[in-house]
Order: sequence, then C-alpha cells, then structure tokens
Amino acid sequence: MSRSTTVSSQNNETSVPDVYFDTQCIIALPISKLQLGIHVVSVIVYPNVTNSEDDLRFGTKETVQFKIQKAFKETSICIPTLENDSILVDCEKCAVFPVMLCQVNATKNGKKFSSLDVRHQHEYIDAEHITYNSSCRIRLALSGRLNDSYDLTIRMYQGTTDSAANVVNFHFVFTFGENLTCGHSFLMNSLALTCSMQDIFPTALCRFDTIDKHVGYDIIGPISYSHVLSSQPNVSYESTCTVTVSINQDFVGQISILVTMYPDIIECRGDDQCVTQLDFIYDIG
Repeated sequence: MSRSTTVSSQNNETSVPDVYFDTQCIIALPISKLQLGIHVVSVIVYPNVTNSEDDLRFGTKETVQFKIQKAFKETSICIPTLENDSILVDCEKCAVFPVMLCQVNATKNGKKFSSLDVRHQHEYIDAEHITYNSSCRIRLALSGRLNDSYDLTIRMYQGTTDSAANVVNFHFVFTFGENLTCGHSFLMNSLALTCSMQDIFPTALCRFDTIDKHVGYDIIGPISYSHVLSSQPNVSYESTCTVTVSINQDFVGQISILVTMYPDIIECRGDDQCVTQLDFIYDIG
C-alpha cells in the first residue's frame, strides 16, 4: 500500500523598513596640555557588526585639522553697571588663546572687602585657529552709607597668574552729587520739567512738590529717569528725571515747584542732609 505525502507551502511577502542610526562621536581633547602648532585628528566611523576590528573595513574616515597658537590682546573692555543693590563689572577680550581669567581685589573704606562674586565665560569661536571670546563678570554687593567708598582692582591675564596682565581700577563713592539744573519745554496745557545732576552715586531719585497749593496746575506722574555713566576710574552718574505739569487752560500766574534730588541710598530717603533742592519758577500770563 503506497503512501503519498503532500507538502504545501506559502510565501508571504513582508515589507520591513530599513533601520538606520544617526551616530555622533565626541572627542574631548585637553587643549591646555597640547603643544602649540598644527594638530591632525583622524576619525573612523564604522558599523559595530561583529564587535571586532574587522568592522573597520566598512567605516568612513575623516580628518580634522586645527592649529593652536597664542593670541594675546593688549587691551580689554570693562563696563560697570548697577543692578539692584550690586555693582556689576563686565570685562571682555575677544579672539584670544589661552582664555582670559580675572583676579579681583576689593576694599571698602580702605579695608579688604570680600562680598564679591567672579564668574568666567568662554565662547569658542574658531575651529581652525583655536580662539575664544573670554569674559568675566564681577558682582560687588553694596551696603553703604553716604561717603562710603569702594575700590575695585581687576587684573586680567592669559595663561598663568604670573603672565603679563591688563589692570583696570574703579573707584565708587556714595555721594549726593552736584550741579542740579532744570529746564522745561512748554506744550499746550502742560509743561515738561526736566532736571539733572552730575557726579552722583549711585543713581538719583527725584521728588517734585508744588510750593503753592494752587488749583491752576498740578504735577502728574510717573517720573521718568535716565542715567549716564561717567568714565573710569571714578565711577559716577549724571541722573536726569522728567515730570509733566498739567496747567488749566485759563490759568494765569506763577508756577512754583520744589525739585529735590538725592542718591538712591536708604539713609537719604528721609534725611534732608543728603538732598539737593532747587526752586523752579515759571510765569504764565
């Protein structure tokens, strides 16, 4: 008795998408330990199929070349500003190698002052010739009274601490300033009163009061301010404040306003010894 066997088969076509990876290699080279001159780095990117050197046959080779040379700058830029209760000084050197570092010494009334913070930032700008934009920010916390003085010395160097350096000095004195002056511009039914004071530190606050409680004019706010920084090493401001005086259309007579300016120091906000005053008088009619 014969037997027969039937074998059936079925081939199903399947569609499987190709799978790829984006591969990134990062190599960290200690630039400070490399010698000056031209450096060449060869990189091979290959699929890790057998986890052996044989996989290198399927790799792609790239060569990266860069040059390390000294790039010193003789000058630097330092700009002081005020932020809340702190002095900020930003110093910068562009396109340098090695990076710029800052040493800072501060005194208050002649004694060493340690309430400061120094932070560095280096922006890598050129891959062919290794250079950086280097900056440091110095934050000096203020807690002064009138006539207190701060002295700040910033030493900027590249390389080791005994390298040649740029030195910048700043001198800050809490003072109520001088030369209070006022001017005006007259518009229809209003007068813009602008007052300024020089050599004040920190920036000024202003107060405007009507001397005669006259119903014909009134001061309307808010007060607008602008502050212009003076040159180093003695840091001070020229502060300007502007206010609008509304005037009744049928008013005829004298506008009289007491202008008060003083440095933005807590002790001066209620102390007449800190303030500078001026009587502004304008005749209409």
